[in-house]
Amino acid sequence: MGMIEFSMESLRSLETFVGDRRTLRLCALLSLIATIVIYTIPYICGQLLNIMIDNDSKGMIDVNLIVQVCTLVVLMIVMWYVAMTESKHRISKISLDTSKRMREEMNSRMMKAPISFLESMPPGDLSSRFTNDLPAVTNLISSDYTGFITHFTMLIAIIVMMFITSPIMAILYILIVPVIIILVKHLTNESQEGFERQKTMISDLNTQMNDIISSHKSIKVDDLEKRMMDDFKDSNRRFTDAYFTSHSRSGMIKPVIGTMVNVGYLIVVIAGAILLVKDLISVGMFLTFMIYVRIVTGPIMTTSNIYNGMRDRMLSLNRVMEILNAPIEEHDGNERIDIKGRVEFKDVTFHYRDGPDVLHSVSFTIEPGRMTALVGATASGKTTISNILMGFYQPSSGTIEIDGVNRNDIDQDILHRSMASVLQDPWMFDGTLRENIIYNRPWISEEEMLKVSRFVGLDDFVLRLPMGYDTPVNEEILKLPLAQRRMLAMARALIGDPKIIVLDESVAGIDPISGQTIIEGLKKFSKDRTVILITHNQAVIDQADDVIHILDGRIVD
Repeated sequence: MGMIEFSMESLRSLETFVGDRRTLRLCALLSLIATIVIYTIPYICGQLLNIMIDNDSKGMIDVNLIVQVCTLVVLMIVMWYVAMTESKHRISKISLDTSKRMREEMNSRMMKAPISFLESMPPGDLSSRFTNDLPAVTNLISSDYTGFITHFTMLIAIIVMMFITSPIMAILYILIVPVIIILVKHLTNESQEGFERQKTMISDLNTQMNDIISSHKSIKVDDLEKRMMDDFKDSNRRFTDAYFTSHSRSGMIKPVIGTMVNVGYLIVVIAGAILLVKDLISVGMFLTFMIYVRIVTGPIMTTSNIYNGMRDRMLSLNRVMEILNAPIEEHDGNERIDIKGRVEFKDVTFHYRDGPDVLHSVSFTIEPGRMTALVGATASGKTTISNILMGFYQPSSGTIEIDGVNRNDIDQDILHRSMASVLQDPWMFDGTLRENIIYNRPWISEEEMLKVSRFVGLDDFVLRLPMGYDTPVNEEILKLPLAQRRMLAMARALIGDPKIIVLDESVAGIDPISGQTIIEGLKKFSKDRTVILITHNQAVIDQADDVIHILDGRIVD
C-alpha cells in the first residue's frame, strides 16, 4: 500500500514538470474522438449490411446509399488518422520537454543537496537513476500515459458498441472480464516484487562496475580478480533471478488474457447462433458483434501490457522523485563582510549520519596570515575539521566563526570567493589545462593564470608539452602525474585570491623535489593569507607557524 501511495504522490509531483497541461488534455480528447470514430465504423457497416439484405430480398440495390456510407466511412478514417497523428506528435513534444525539465532539475538538486544525502547513495545507484530510470519516466509520459488512455478508451468504446449491437450477447461476453481482472491482478502483484528487486540489483551492478573500473590497478596488485569476479557473478545471478521472476509472471498475462478472450468468443458464437435461429438478432448485427469480439482482444492485451509496464516505470518514477525531492542546503547568511582570515572553532561536536561522534567539543583559533598544521593519526578527525570549515557538513553542536561572525551568517558568495581547498585526490575534468586552472572564473586574464602557475611550480612542466596550456586533460591524451595534479589544483585554488585555503595532504605521495616546490610556494602564499595544512609530512609541519594536535577527535597539547 505504501508503494501505491508513494506512486500517486510521485504522479502528482510529475504533473508539476508537465509545462503544457492544456495540450496534454487536448491529446487525451483527440485520442477519445479518434477512438469513438474508428469503432463506430463496424456498427455503420453492420447496419448497411442489414439494409442490403432487405433490399436484396426485394430485388433492388441502393447504389446511392452504398456510395454515401462508403464516403462517410472514408471521412471517418481520415478523421481518425488526423486526430491520432496530431495527438502522438504533441505528446512526444510534451514528454521530451518534461524529460528535459526533470533532467535539469535532477542536476540542480544534485548540486544543491547536502553531501550527506549524496553519500547515502552508492555512485552506481545515482548514475542508474539518470541513465535508466529517467528514460523510463519519459516512456511513462510519451507511451504509457497516452497508450493507456487510448486503449482503455477503446476498450470502453467497444463494450458500449457491443451493448448497442446486442445487449444479451454483450452481457454474456462481459462475464469473463472479472475473471480476467482477477487473474491479471494476481500475476501483476507476483511480478511487482521482482521488479523492485530488479531495480535494486541493477544499481548494485552499476556500483560494482564503477568500483572495478576506478580500482582496476589495486585489484590487479592485490590479486583480487577472482574475488571481484565472484562478487559480480553473485550480484548478476541475483539480478537475473529478479528479472526472471518479474518477467515470467508478467509474461503469463498475455496468454491468460488470450485464453479467456477465446473462451468468451466461443460463448458468444453459441449464443449468437441461438439468437439468429430465434430471429432475435439480425445477420448484420451478429457479424458486427463478432467483429467487436475479435478487435476487443487488442485493447485488452495492450491495456494490460501497458499497465504491467507502468508498474515497472512507476518504480523508476519513485526513484527519480527521491532525487527531485532531495533536501536542499539552506544558506540564509546575508552578512557581507571583508574576510581577513581569522578562523575559530567553538565547542564543535560532529558525527556522520547516525554514527558516533568523531569530533568532541573541538575549540581552537587560527589568526589571519598564519600557516597552521593539523596533525594527528589517521582517522583522528583532521579531514572532518576541514570538511566542516568548508561547509560540506554542519556541526552537530557548537559554532564556527570567521572574523568573529558565525560562518552560517556570512553571504555564501563571499565565502566561496574567500575560501578554497585542495583535496587529497585533486579533481580534474575533461578540458584543457587552461580550462582546469581558470575553472568557473572567465574573467581571469592570461597573465594572472601564468603568474599563479609559476608560483606553484606548474609552469615548467606545462611549457614542456607541445600544446602548452591548451593540452587536453583526459585518460587517452594526457593523464597528469599526482604531483602535477596537486600543483594544478593549487593553482586553481590560488587564482581566485582566497583569504583562507585548506590543503589536505598536499605533498603526500609525490617526490621530494616536487614536494619542496609546493612547500616553498605555500610559504610565499601564506604571507597575508590563512593556510590550514592537513599533513603527516614533517617537512611541511616544520614550515608551519602553528601546530594543532588532534587525537580521537579532540585537541591535545
